[in-house]
Amino acid sequence: MLLSVFFVPFCTFDTLAQSGTQNYDQSATKVCISGTGTSIINNPSLNNRAKKKVVTRKMALTLIDIAKEEGNSEMIKSLCGIRIIAKAML
Repeated sequence: MLLSVFFVPFCTFDTLAQSGTQNYDQSATKVCISGTGTSIINNPSLNNRAKKKVVTRKMALTLIDIAKEEGNSEMIKSLCGIRIIAKAML
């Protein structure tokens, strides 16, 4: 797997003090970044991250049950969001 990224800068972050928009077409430079990337198959770091996401989802589910018993609707909304994000990232 070969990864190639081409970056052409078209703006800068310090434009608040400038009185107008500069013509960036004349000063644009190309930067080429290439490499083989990181293997996602049998990657222990990614496996550990997935395990943590599963634990987070299970813990959030338990905490949702506790929040339901206490009637804390704000906590329920927050924990449901955590579960949705953890599921999407898994």
